Amino acid sequence: MLRKRWMAAVAATCMIAGSSLAAQEWAGRGRLQGEIKDEQGKPVVGAQVTFRIGDKGVKPEAPGPKPIQTNEHGKWSIGGLAGGTWGVLIQKEGYLQSEGTVKVDEFSPSKPVNIVLKAIPKEAIAAAQKASAGGIIDEGDKQFTAGKWAEARAEYEKALDKIDAANKPKLQLRIAKTYLQEKNYDKVSETLQAVLAVDSTNIDAITILAATQYELKQTDKAIDTLKAAIAVAPDNVALTQQLVNFLVDAGREEEAKTYMAKLPQGTKVDPASLLNIGIRQYNDGKLQEALESFDRVVKENPSLAEAYYYRGLCSLGLSKIDAAKADFKKLLELEPNSSHAADAREFLKSL
Repeated sequence: MLRKRWMAAVAATCMIAGSSLAAQEWAGRGRLQGEIKDEQGKPVVGAQVTFRIGDKGVKPEAPGPKPIQTNEHGKWSIGGLAGGTWGVLIQKEGYLQSEGTVKVDEFSPSKPVNIVLKAIPKEAIAAAQKASAGGIIDEGDKQFTAGKWAEARAEYEKALDKIDAANKPKLQLRIAKTYLQEKNYDKVSETLQAVLAVDSTNIDAITILAATQYELKQTDKAIDTLKAAIAVAPDNVALTQQLVNFLVDAGREEEAKTYMAKLPQGTKVDPASLLNIGIRQYNDGKLQEALESFDRVVKENPSLAEAYYYRGLCSLGLSKIDAAKADFKKLLELEPNSSHAADAREFLKSL
């Protein structure tokens, strides 16, 4: 921080003996006053002025009167000072601090100490912000948004040493997401484990870890991870939906249906999961259950042509001919060139 040395000379008419300051070396009958303006001549309101006796610089923790502040006119005054040399420090956010010395005489009036504070250059503020942890993280976020995963990670890692321990998990989570974008699932898992070692209930970290385990073909681990997360956050719909998807993919439809039942009324389930449940039920000869699954898919996803095809098959198996014909026609209306279109046309010819 730049410092501006300044001196306000006050004629001393009497020297103070050291023995008279033994009780409280800075206390006396001297008085100082002054005014602080900016470079445009406007008063600087609320500037802090700190006084410490001696010429060795101002150390706020050293004995002395409490710091004072300038009033709405940028003026200040203080009394009760011992005669001698005093260090004065002036500070105000957005300005370069000013430090210097002034002589105090307990028996003669002092000349006003008038100071001009210089604003910190915008370039210096920008550089300081960029060098701060927040500035580094912001730069990392910009790189991430631009799809530059390695560059973003480098910025995040630089910021790790500049933030407190409580905020490190949030930053490590950002780092994990850069690895996730690169499909480096081993590093994602390693980074998230570090997050969870500090914050075991971090839902974002748990969700990403489960997805990572799933990508690593560790489906059972992913399911257990999500179950643990749901135990912590039972009302988290996204976690439950993801668990349903993983359970269906693992062929654990009955367990998936248990968790589906826990979802709030009206919550949509991934149509692929519902279709898979219905298809397995159909293949197992559970036509009524399959029909109910396909009914839900159609209700939640009315433009999904495939759902009408499978529901038509169920209706056909249950001898619901009109319903089957309606679904096959709907399939052809939505996707006349779908992979099931030829079969649907054949069914319609024979019904």
